[in-house]
Formats: sequence, structure tokens, C-alpha cells
Amino acid sequence: MFAGGRRYRGLKELAKRKAIKNGDAFPVEIRTKEEAIELSLAENFQREDMHPADSIRAFAALRDTGMDAEEIAARFGQAVSFVYKMLRLSALAPALIDLIAKDQLSLEAARALTLTDDHDQQVKVCKAANGHAHTIRRMLTTEKVDTTSGAFIFVGRDTYEAKGGTITVDLFSQGAEGFADQPELVQELAEDKLHTIADEYRAIG
Repeated sequence: MFAGGRRYRGLKELAKRKAIKNGDAFPVEIRTKEEAIELSLAENFQREDMHPADSIRAFAALRDTGMDAEEIAARFGQAVSFVYKMLRLSALAPALIDLIAKDQLSLEAARALTLTDDHDQQVKVCKAANGHAHTIRRMLTTEKVDTTSGAFIFVGRDTYEAKGGTITVDLFSQGAEGFADQPELVQELAEDKLHTIADEYRAIG
């Protein structure tokens, strides 16, 4: 991997114009792959026109070197929430990220597709919904429970997660809201809590 592609092309143009010789030596800095990725991203972030797909791929590459969202955010002056969302989007099927790069899939629709981790399902739903975000969300949440729903609030997030329940964060939300992946567990816990409350009332007559 190398950085400085524009400089390299500039040198080739100078050689073409015979302003320099092909045998001329120029200093280069040898960097590790991790350093090259970081330098490239830092350079690209100075461009106002950096495409979202480039950010998604760049953050994913940094994560793969061992950096977490907090480290990436601190290193590049970005909000942790922004980095987290880019990393979530990087988990989309590669074909979908390619569509984002070609401006054939909106970020709104891409965020909706993160409601499932199944790449085949992501692609299938995207095609069926014709890339419409609201249709995608509806298709992917029909069997899930919204964490802002009365039933889930009644059960409580801590209780649900303590029983092994998982939550898929909704990238449209401002915080950690999303959808409970095990609706049957929410129902079971709600019924248990209702029975406990009923028993307490019976005990006091």
C-alpha cells in the first residue's frame, strides 16, 4: 500500500516532460500498513468532497488494524457516534457498499439495512424494496419489538438483556434505541412481571 498517489503521478508527468530523468532518486518514507491507512484517511478527511463510501471503508480498515470507535474518533476529530455509524455501515454486504459508492443506494436506505446482519437478506430486501428506506425498515422489523414500545419499557432493558436478549440499534435513533431481536422473550418477561405484580396485590388483599 502506498500514499501520495497524486505526487507519484506528478513525478511521472515531469518525467514525461523530461523535466526529470527516470533514473533520478527521490526520498520516500516506508510506513507500516496501519500507518499508511491512517495517513491516507487523515489526508482524505481534509477533502470536503470525501464520499461516504470512502469513509465507511477507511474506518473499517482502521478497525481491522485493532483501533476501536473511540480511538478512531479521537485520532481524527470525529464524533464517536459518527464513527460508530460508519462502522455499522461497513458491516453491510460489500455489493451494497459498492452501490453507495456509485450513488445508487442512499445512506438512509443503507442505515435501514443494518437492522439485519445477514448479507443475503440485506441484498434481497434492498432489491424487493427498490432501495426505499421506509419499506426496508418495515420489512426488517415486522418480527421485532421497538425498544420505545410500552411492552419493552414495561419489561425494562436491563431485565431483557440479563436474560440474554439482544438489541439491534437503529441508526436513525439519536441514542441506543432500536429493536429487541427476541420478541417472544419480551412477551415472556412481560407476563412474568404481570404475574408478580398480581401476586403482590393478592398478598395485600
